[in-house]
Amino acid sequence: MLNKLKSLRFRKGSWIIIPTLVLAISSIYSQTVYAADALVNPNFAFDGGGWTGARTTGTGNDACAGGEANIGTWTANALSFSYVLKTVTQTVAISTPSTVSFTWSSQNRSDASGATATVTLADANQSLSSGSFISSTSGQSGSIGPIETTSDNEVVTINISGKDSVGWAGCYGTQFTVSALDVVPVSPPTTTTTTLDNIGAPTNLTATDIGTAIRLDWSAPSGGGYL
Repeated sequence: MLNKLKSLRFRKGSWIIIPTLVLAISSIYSQTVYAADALVNPNFAFDGGGWTGARTTGTGNDACAGGEANIGTWTANALSFSYVLKTVTQTVAISTPSTVSFTWSSQNRSDASGATATVTLADANQSLSSGSFISSTSGQSGSIGPIETTSDNEVVTINISGKDSVGWAGCYGTQFTVSALDVVPVSPPTTTTTTLDNIGAPTNLTATDIGTAIRLDWSAPSGGGYL
């Protein structure tokens, strides 16, 4: 394909004409994927750590002495509440801005079915509560969230509170047996890299005197993006 530039008038002398090429620009986008952050001891083992605010020793009624909550020794792999309202807590630093939800399984005893519990999930800017609930004696699942963290290593706090309905010694309140933290990173700003097409120079340039002007003719450069 020939491109023509007409009616270009020259005075005497030598001229070098450099065509302006239109450069095509392409963008490459990249995104980093982060691993999700997780709870410590989501299954409430007595020796699993992670949670604060509960006893992890004792057997029988001593497991919940003084109305304390118990992890793992009243019932293996369970958080159990007693006759005093108590709160068990875990904090997790979320490595990158993310949406965060908390899920759990809970159950009330058939001989103390009116026990109540509450779950809250909070970060630096938000706090959500499940409100007080009574768990089924056959077990049920629950969830709260999402909240959204906005900075690296922002701390999320999970609070589980409970109290039985009968006032008996021992742990006759709600039992929590499974929990999980669902962390989904928010997409980071897109990184853009600009690259230029590799375009050759025009070829077969000729100049023709047509009397009233000089006409330039040339073949298009290879690689596209030509005039």
